[in-house]
Amino acid sequence: MLRPWCRFVWVWCLPLLCWVALSHCSSPTSPTNNNTNNNQPPDRRTPSVEPVRVTSEGKVAVVLSSAHGISINELVLRYRVETTWWDASSLDTPKASREGDSITVTWGTKASSPLSQIQARFQVGQVKQLRLQLVVSPRQAGVKLTGFVVRIPQGQWSFPKVGSKLYGLHHGHQSWSFSGAVLLEAPFLSPALEDEDLLAKASKGDPVDETKGLSWWFGMASATPQGPSVVMGATHAERWRTAVLSSLAKAGEPSVDIRLGTSGDPLVLDKETSLEPLAIVVGANPGEAMQRFASIVEKDNPPLRQETPISPMGWWSWNVFFDGVTAQQVLDNADFVKANLPNLGFQLIELDDGYQTKWGLWESYQTDKFPGGLVSLSEKLKAKGFQQGLWLAPFLVDTTTQLAKDNPSWFLKDLEGKLVEHRNAGQSFSSYILDPTHPEVKTHLTGLFQRLAKLGYVWFKLDFLFTGAFQGKRHDPNVTGVQALRLGLEIIHKAAPQAHINLCGMPIWPGIGRGHSIRYGPDIAFKGLNPGFKLIAHEARNSMVRSPFHRILINDPDQVLVREPLSMGEARVAATLGALTGFYTLGDDLTKLSKERFALVSNATLLEIAKLEQSAVPLDWFGATGDVILSPVVDLGANGTPATAVPSQYFLKASDKVAYLGLFNWTDKTQSFSVKPAELLPNVKTVQDVWKSQSLQLNDSLTLEVPTHDVILLKLSAP
Repeated sequence: MLRPWCRFVWVWCLPLLCWVALSHCSSPTSPTNNNTNNNQPPDRRTPSVEPVRVTSEGKVAVVLSSAHGISINELVLRYRVETTWWDASSLDTPKASREGDSITVTWGTKASSPLSQIQARFQVGQVKQLRLQLVVSPRQAGVKLTGFVVRIPQGQWSFPKVGSKLYGLHHGHQSWSFSGAVLLEAPFLSPALEDEDLLAKASKGDPVDETKGLSWWFGMASATPQGPSVVMGATHAERWRTAVLSSLAKAGEPSVDIRLGTSGDPLVLDKETSLEPLAIVVGANPGEAMQRFASIVEKDNPPLRQETPISPMGWWSWNVFFDGVTAQQVLDNADFVKANLPNLGFQLIELDDGYQTKWGLWESYQTDKFPGGLVSLSEKLKAKGFQQGLWLAPFLVDTTTQLAKDNPSWFLKDLEGKLVEHRNAGQSFSSYILDPTHPEVKTHLTGLFQRLAKLGYVWFKLDFLFTGAFQGKRHDPNVTGVQALRLGLEIIHKAAPQAHINLCGMPIWPGIGRGHSIRYGPDIAFKGLNPGFKLIAHEARNSMVRSPFHRILINDPDQVLVREPLSMGEARVAATLGALTGFYTLGDDLTKLSKERFALVSNATLLEIAKLEQSAVPLDWFGATGDVILSPVVDLGANGTPATAVPSQYFLKASDKVAYLGLFNWTDKTQSFSVKPAELLPNVKTVQDVWKSQSLQLNDSLTLEVPTHDVILLKLSAP
């Protein structure tokens, strides 16, 4: 299935002036500081002056001394009600009050403003981070807030060593969206600054709506590839989307807009309302900054946990059989796993798209391919000792089904009251989108997943979920797209509380707390195309960029594919990547793999890593940068070197005694890597080349040559 893509929107902002210098300790830049197992000690230093104060000019000054010279000299706010923007002229002089580490700045408003009050609640106890909670109060019930912007204007953000270049992290809206490093070179002005429609378009998941300089949910910036870095954005998404827009209009003068909400998806205010919380976090290097930001996100959003976790290790059908899958093909591969991978953790068999007669009729089946239907297949897999997973697109219903014709009130409508239709690229049919705010839809979804769970399905791969957040008219007119999506997923989870919820085609932040795992990259196989190395590179780039959030939403990179025409080196890359992401699933027709290729996916050390179910993190976040590619297909071809930038060094610290380092060569030439083992794992005594099954001579520094389209996997051990 061809997966869509997204983008972001930006606007100019109102004056709320803040001087912010974010402070953090200088810390070692060794790779171990980038690992999720290493918690940074809190910096107990306190600012030398009052951290937040109102100046005599009526400006709000926020000061936290900056060891690395990163400062924000002015923050500007602006809000939009329906189609009208309101700025400083609507605000009275602010007042500040403090209680412990919380400082609240309050603005009254002019009588003409639809808001009666705005508050900015700063949390300033941690000198390496600034947290900001915006609270708005309507003058009367029913105010439709359609946007709120926090902006750091040009020339008001000081970054050490910033000249004509700024390294940025572009984070995509949903699972398949481009996520990776980009390089902004002056003069660069984000194309979305003056285009109010871009954010609304992005919510449709259209591939053409990805744009350089736009990042969803959060963004990261650094002046140098391994230097001090700042991450800023929302820490959760319960009602609204958040986008971060970066520009470098003039050398040395970056600017940033943080936009909450979209013009077509209003937040209806009946009382005092908190907007999505924001955070600005500083780190000595990109990895440290990302880990700190991920810790805040985790604290604000308790992950959805299972009493009895279900491992993803197993075999999945889509990437080899696509929608042509049959029950016999599923059973043949299950038999192969049982015979050739016994007692190694491969317990799940997942059936993907192709069993149902039409989308939306998920309990129907094609009798020629699935005699006996889901009931028969489930019973046979149970008898073989497997757990079962099932794919659905839960919010989409084929427009030609009787279900759709009989229940027009169940579906999302546009502003004119017409049913919204969605058609995925390459499909011959369209679907309506279920509205989970409708009581009958809740009953429908609840019954469906209760029955499927009763059949024995313990894993649900839920796909094309971005459609659930589309803007439009719902049964409850006050619910936003993000709220509707989260509500639908909550209904499903409550109907099947013991099942693992695997999110796909999912806006990332709204998925937190609503699923257990999430696809973090695009599909790596398409019907009618052979697996290609570029697709694996896309998988790697997205998965590694999002790896710090593995502890919040488990990282699903897509299945491991090692079949031809991939070279043996490329197949090693795919298998190694799968293990290092902590989500090891097989996607080839195992009955047709050569012994040589099957040996790759069954490698003992790889399975040892996979069973950790931890995700490696990149050491070279900005080691390579490139342009935003609108879709993996644009940068596709069947083989060859990817045009987009991909990190090449992935580090996983399993314990104080064992660590793993993958050195990936995505280029068309041999690549040299310098590794300092003691910086990766203190007291290291042995370094093993896993794929060559040989020990390396331990030196302070190792120089390793990786052939084109290949990988070296090192295992480091300490006594």
